Amino acid sequence: MNLMRDLTVAARLKLLGIVIGGALLIVGGLYAVNSYLVNRADESTSKLNLFLEQNLEFKASILHSQVDFKDFLSFQRAEFVDSYAQTMKEAFTQLESIRLLIPDTELLPLLDEARTTLEDYQRQFMEMAELRIDIIGLDEKSGFRVELREAVHKVESKLNETDNIQLLASMLMLRRHEKDFFMRVNEDYLVKHREEYARFTGLLDRSNLSATDKRAVRKLIDDYRTKFVVVGGALQKEAAQIDSLMVTEHKAEPIIAKLLERSTKIATDLLHQTELRRTYLDFAIIGIMAAIAVIVTIIGIATFRSILNPLRTLRDTVSEVTYGNYNRRSQLTTNDELGEFGRAFDTMLDDRLKALETAERENEELNNSIIELLEAVAQLSDRDLTVTVPIKEDVTGPVADAMNMMARETAKVLSQINRIAADVESVAVAVREQGKKVTEVAGEEWRVITDTLSQLNEAARTMNDIATLAQQCNLIAEKASTTTNEALETVNETVAGMSEIREIISETEKRIKRLGERSQEITGIVEIINNIAERTHVLALNASMQAAVAGEAGRGFAVVADEVQRLAESSRNSTSQIASLVSNIRTETSETMATMNRAIEQVIAGSNRAEQTGKKMQDTMETTSELVEGVHRIAERSSAQAELTNALLKQALNIQKSTELTSEELTEQGAHTENLVLFSKSLVESVQVFKLPKAG
Repeated sequence: MNLMRDLTVAARLKLLGIVIGGALLIVGGLYAVNSYLVNRADESTSKLNLFLEQNLEFKASILHSQVDFKDFLSFQRAEFVDSYAQTMKEAFTQLESIRLLIPDTELLPLLDEARTTLEDYQRQFMEMAELRIDIIGLDEKSGFRVELREAVHKVESKLNETDNIQLLASMLMLRRHEKDFFMRVNEDYLVKHREEYARFTGLLDRSNLSATDKRAVRKLIDDYRTKFVVVGGALQKEAAQIDSLMVTEHKAEPIIAKLLERSTKIATDLLHQTELRRTYLDFAIIGIMAAIAVIVTIIGIATFRSILNPLRTLRDTVSEVTYGNYNRRSQLTTNDELGEFGRAFDTMLDDRLKALETAERENEELNNSIIELLEAVAQLSDRDLTVTVPIKEDVTGPVADAMNMMARETAKVLSQINRIAADVESVAVAVREQGKKVTEVAGEEWRVITDTLSQLNEAARTMNDIATLAQQCNLIAEKASTTTNEALETVNETVAGMSEIREIISETEKRIKRLGERSQEITGIVEIINNIAERTHVLALNASMQAAVAGEAGRGFAVVADEVQRLAESSRNSTSQIASLVSNIRTETSETMATMNRAIEQVIAGSNRAEQTGKKMQDTMETTSELVEGVHRIAERSSAQAELTNALLKQALNIQKSTELTSEELTEQGAHTENLVLFSKSLVESVQVFKLPKAG
């Protein structure tokens, strides 16, 4: 404390500033270090949290891809392939993000292994999907199965033409083995299909078909077999790929699970270590700042007391002098600035007592001059500009002289303003009256233009309606002319057609006669077919008995025998119907010939009447052409008149807008003139409140 008494105030404050500055520097350094370390910890924490989040998103993407894989197998839709590709793209992107955020290099081998497995998984799925979409087909209407269905239909159509029951039955067995294989993808059905194909070709070679039909059927069945082998191989390859995909999926699951488990453990440990380091750092900084605060507080209290005690003595001295105790002195004995200030203050008090006596006399004289000056100012405040302020020899003399000059100049200016305001008022009144007259004239003009515009608008609508009607009449007349021309051509074609009909009917009569002759031949052929059907029926019965004797081995042949028996029944029924139809045909042929003779006579009469109608329509077409030309001229002139009326209407609208704008401007000018009159009156009234000297 004695050291503080011997130091000056500046030295004390400097010492305190050095201590506080050092403390602030230390605190700032600690804050900077803490901020840096906290930011590093936050960045590390954020990076680890982002790393964990990317791991979770990667796991979700893998699960989503597995769902897309199973949905594609279940529903066979291409949209699941696109979804799978997009999901795997996101999974690989997330793997790259995990690689960038990886907290420990020991995870890199797991990442590489997971990426390699997923690439193999994606490649196998896309190959399987491409095989299904491009080769096999998602359904029977897409892929190579469409061509297989077409090949089947061609074979069946050709076999139906040949009407060979054994080949049709073998084809049915081929189709059955084909469907069984597509449903189960079993090698046994491929063997059965190959054996049935060999049986079909043997039946084809032993059949009684012509060489041309055999070659055609052989070509079609070979094409069908080739396409089936292609589709069957693709299905087997797809099944193998699906098995491989499942193996790869089971292989990838433990790798991904291990990667996620190790990543989560490492990230959790690092987050825990970061939180511990942050806690230790916070405790260390708090301890250092507490020690600095204690040191600064001790030095600050010592400095505060060494300055505050002299200041209190000076405050008490000033307080007593203020209350009239002019004999009180501070009597400070310290050697610092406050001691010097106290001694100087005591000397100033002594000098101040002497100066107060002189100032009292001068203040009395100055108060008298100021009172006279205030009286003159009071008269000026009452708007009396004729007052004259007395001039003294003291400091108030220049002020009084300036006030007299200001009153004279203000009176002159206000007199001029009064005269100018009166002139402005009279001119404003005249302008207002003139504006009212102009506004009335403009209003009358606007009403006249509005009436004219309404009449022009009505005329324009009427002319537009007339022009539209004329155009419609023109179109109707042209359409009538075209229709008449087409009717004339139709009549001419009708005449020519009737001539052709007459020739055709004659030719048809000859053919109907020949048809009657052929119907007798058909009767003989029907009898032959009926005999064949009877024999086929007997043959089918024998085949059924042989199949029953053969037992299980003859089951397929029994089916064929049943089909042959039904075919024989159908043939027998059909021959009966054909015989009845042939009899009806002969009867109707005779009636048709008589009817056609009468039709020929009516065609000749109709042809004569059509020629007369054509001549009349030629005259009508010439008259219609003249009508079209007249209506066309009316339409052109109506359109020109409508355009002229519309142009006149636009000009009238422009005039109306201009008149309306002029009326608005005149109204606004009238309002401004009213305001000018009011302002002039207000200005005159404001100037008249002053008392001015008389003009002379």
